[in-house]
Amino acid sequence: MNFNGFFFDLDGTLINSMDYHYNSWNKILNNEFNYSLNKEKFMITEGTKLNFLISNFLSEKNIKISKKKLNDLIEMKDEDYRNNNKASFYPNSIKFIKFLKSKKTKISLVTAGSKKRIKRTLSKSFLDLFDCIVTGNDCKLGKPDPEPYLIALKKLNLSPSSCATLENAPLGVKSSKSAKIFTYAITNTLKKKDLTMADKIISSFKELM
Repeated sequence: MNFNGFFFDLDGTLINSMDYHYNSWNKILNNEFNYSLNKEKFMITEGTKLNFLISNFLSEKNIKISKKKLNDLIEMKDEDYRNNNKASFYPNSIKFIKFLKSKKTKISLVTAGSKKRIKRTLSKSFLDLFDCIVTGNDCKLGKPDPEPYLIALKKLNLSPSSCATLENAPLGVKSSKSAKIFTYAITNTLKKKDLTMADKIISSFKELM
């Protein structure tokens, strides 16, 4: 492994948090609209900007909401997540990040999560490990568009051919691949059959080490 830059998705990639995100969204949407969120579909489509994700889910039931209501839902969900979240880091994830730093590799967090939620739920010592952080608030389009990774490349002044990405979901893989970055997919939340677009599929951080 010899990359100048390495980019990480967050939820489902570095931290075991996707069940908590699903539970919070399912609770909020059930309470507000009597809408039950399909877990498998949520896991497959996660990674995109939250306003797109939730609007698309509700539109399937012909439920239309205002931008303000959507923002209120995101705030409600994030509060529920913070109150009930017990997410933990996947084994060897921090060890791998520190390994990269020892090799002088520039590292970036590229997540669809809100900047507010990231700062409120993750320690400063963890966030300080990254040379740059790109959140959903920094993007107009978000994953699966290459925009988030193009922003990270620009911030770190790196070329796509010198970097790699680790993602856990198809939309994130597509985003990274569209930015011309070598892309690993890890089977933390989905099976190999769902991640075939990736350049290489792994099952643990030990394989990267």
